[in-house]
Parts: sequence; C-alpha cells; structure tokens
Amino acid sequence: MKTKIILSTLLTFMISFSTFAQTELTPWYIGVGAGINDYKSQCDKNIISPCDDTSYGWELFTGYQLNQYIGIELGYRDLGKAYWTDNNGEVNDYGKINTKGVTLGVVAQYPLAERWNINTEVGAMGYNSKITNKWGNIYGDMNTGNHTDVTPYLGAGIGFNITDTIMLSAIYRHYQDLNAASNSRYDLENNYWGLKLSYRFSNQVKKQPANTAAAAKVDKITEEKLPLVDTPYKFDINAKFEHDSTVINEIAYQDIKRVADFMNVHPNSKVTISGHASHVGSAKYNLTLSTRRAEAVEALLVLKFDIDPARITSIGYGFSQPLIQGHSSIANEANRRIEAEVIIIDPTQ
Repeated sequence: MKTKIILSTLLTFMISFSTFAQTELTPWYIGVGAGINDYKSQCDKNIISPCDDTSYGWELFTGYQLNQYIGIELGYRDLGKAYWTDNNGEVNDYGKINTKGVTLGVVAQYPLAERWNINTEVGAMGYNSKITNKWGNIYGDMNTGNHTDVTPYLGAGIGFNITDTIMLSAIYRHYQDLNAASNSRYDLENNYWGLKLSYRFSNQVKKQPANTAAAAKVDKITEEKLPLVDTPYKFDINAKFEHDSTVINEIAYQDIKRVADFMNVHPNSKVTISGHASHVGSAKYNLTLSTRRAEAVEALLVLKFDIDPARITSIGYGFSQPLIQGHSSIANEANRRIEAEVIIIDPTQ
C-alpha cells in the first residue's frame, strides 16, 4: 500500500509538471521503481531451508537517451531481504540476507502501436550482501557475512507513455550469482517483478517579443526575387518527432523561425501547417497525433514568435501522405514530419 501511494503521488506531480508549458525533450531522465523479489527457488539449498518469498525491493535511477531506441542507465537498487534458517535447527541459526548496490546498464526500447513500447535491459550490479542473525549482527566473520561482488542482470518489460515525458513500465529482471558470502555458501539468484516510473527532462519554451531586426533576415526566397501573390511557398520543418511524441526538438526552432520571419516581412501572408505520422498504430489515432503535432508548431509560432493565430491553419494527415513507404525505422522517422506552406494574400482583395 505504501509503495502504491508513493508511485501515485509521484505520477500526479510529474503529470502536473509536464503539462505546465510547451517543451522540448532533453536526453536525460530520472525514475523510481518498486516490486517483489523472489529468492525462494534458489534458497532451497542443502544447508538452509526455503527463504521467505515475499521480499520487496525498490530502485532509483537516472539515464541518458543516446537516440530514440538506446539509452544508458545508472541506478541504485535494494533487492530486499531473504530470510534463512540453518537445517541444524540451532537457536542462532536463522536470520536474513540483505542485498543492495549500484547498477550500470544499457536500456533499449522499441515502439509498438500508439503509446506502447517493449523494452529490454542488460547490465551489471556491484552489490553488497550482509548475512545477519536474528539479533541483526553479522553472522559468522566479516569475510563470510559481509560480501561485495559484481553480478550480471537481464530485464524485459512493456512500457506505456502517459505523456511525452512520463513513462510507466512493467519490468521483469533476473540477477545471476548473488553470492552472499565469499565461500558461496549462500549462493543465490533473484527474480524481480516490478513497476518503473520515469520522467524525461524537457526545456520550457519561453515567449520572445517580436524582433524587427531578426525579421529582416528572411528566407532566400525574398532575397532572390519578389514573392508572388497567391503563390505557395513551402518550408520544411525538421521536427524529427520521436514515436508517439508531439515535442519539437531544438533544431526545428530555426526552421519555424524562418517561417515566422517570412510572415513578419509579409504581414498579409497566411500559413498552413500540416502534420504527418508514421505507419505505426491505427489510422484514427495517427490522424489525431499528426493534428497535435501541427498544433504544437502553431503554438510555437503564436507563443514564441508572436504570429497572429488568425493567420495560421493546422491540419493533420495521419499516415495518408508518407514520404517513404513501409514500416522501417528510416521510413517511420521520415514520415513523422511537419510541413509549412505560406501564401501571400493580395491586400487589394
């Protein structure tokens, strides 16, 4: 119950924070997790009786996303306690084994339909295991009752993107060779089932006042020839959306600024922002997603570059107009895009 309350509180805070303003994603993220550890299948040794099978664990972690699919993660994990009883049955011969330590691993995720993804992880844990008796004292000597080592682990799970910055994952992990003592007397393995809640940091987009000097730096179209009335001028916006995301990266800001500069020089112009999605998920969902992406660009034009909303039209096309056919990662990345078309209206009309 306590774990559920903590995760619920953190989730509410993260959602409130993530919806505060228009944002751009950074590679960094943090998170917390909690779950159940199972030592029982490995505790039934010839010198100890079965361990308790309701051990609870938790973790804190931070990570850096190298790209859309691969990240590096550093964390601290407490695997909980395994309770033991020596088969000799002596009064001193029972207690607990507590294992905790630092982890470093590689995390990979692959998008599924809509907001879902599957994820895997592989890494190593530098851990310390303490064997204590019923009074909490080190069992045996410091060599056999307090052991430090490194063990590999593997994990797999499924994630759900609650927002563009918050993901909740259900995860399974297996830890191999958790030797609680240097003589391997308490040679354990561990199976873990739990939940992870992660928050990816983002930068808020601040509104900037109109800058007439910047507006003079217009697109090459105006430098080469006089723009034509009622002629569409197309601008590519290198948004590079991640899967199921409407967050615009920093590189796209310069492209959006070019559109804003052109419209500031030509105040009688209007722009149509078209959003497009990759062929992942249902047609209905992608139509909504592409519309949200177009609206995200519209919001930047209004909030950051002071373009009148009446001069902007946003429309989503889903995956009905792909640049590249197919479902490959290259096709998906290319098809998640934004295009802007500006038309200069004849002021005499």
